[in-house]
Amino acid sequence: SNSTSKVDKNYNKLNGQNFNGLRNSLSKIMLLTGGVLGFQAIINKTAEFQKQQVVLNTMFGKQEGKIYFDQLKKKSEELPFSMNEITDAFLKMNGVGLDVDMSKNNDEMKVMADIAASAGKNIVDVADAIRGASTGEWERMKALNISASVNGDKVTLMFRGQKKTIDNNAESIKKYMMEIGRMKGVQGTASDQMKTMGGVMSNIGDSFASISFELGKALLPTMTKLGQLVSWISGKMVPLLKFMKEWKPVILGVTGALASFYIFYKISKGV
Repeated sequence: SNSTSKVDKNYNKLNGQNFNGLRNSLSKIMLLTGGVLGFQAIINKTAEFQKQQVVLNTMFGKQEGKIYFDQLKKKSEELPFSMNEITDAFLKMNGVGLDVDMSKNNDEMKVMADIAASAGKNIVDVADAIRGASTGEWERMKALNISASVNGDKVTLMFRGQKKTIDNNAESIKKYMMEIGRMKGVQGTASDQMKTMGGVMSNIGDSFASISFELGKALLPTMTKLGQLVSWISGKMVPLLKFMKEWKPVILGVTGALASFYIFYKISKGV
């Protein structure tokens, strides 16, 4: 009975040690995996932001591009859309010669966000609809609950039962859309969406993206040096691998001869 009790005690102790060991190993693996994924997320988000910076700098010049980048980054933290989506919408508008005022007193990006949120769409959809309409393609306006009837250089638009005839050009279409976005029942929809779970998660994602970008900028010099080191090692390895490939028969022959000599030596010594 005492022997059985002792065996059970040792068995339970061994099981506890195994479980604790497994738990510690899994914790380390999870921490390592989380660290790798987190680092990868920082790299990806930094690369994404820097790509947007390059595009804005190319389109507007370095100084103005930086101003727009900072404004768009701020908008992504205020609106229920990502930095990538807001930048995409901004670039699409400017691509057809339409400026987007982001000043506090006339925030057209927020107006576009309200239109998108009220229709259950993305802000990029609004930019696509305006851009398409400015080139004679009205199909995307239907997704925003806006119908159009073109008559020469005029177009009659209808939204929520209200009709309005405007000039059929990009500036007039944009002006009309800004009026739509400031209507009762549309204005403020993006802010309301920010209070929902989706809006909160979007805001958390934007905050994480902003932190990742700042960390990525700080890591950039180190990553640049690491890249240079890897490039240098690669440059040294290529000739070595090429040499080994060309001299493979000789290397194998010499290796085989040395192995045979070693075996013969051991046999002659009686080992």
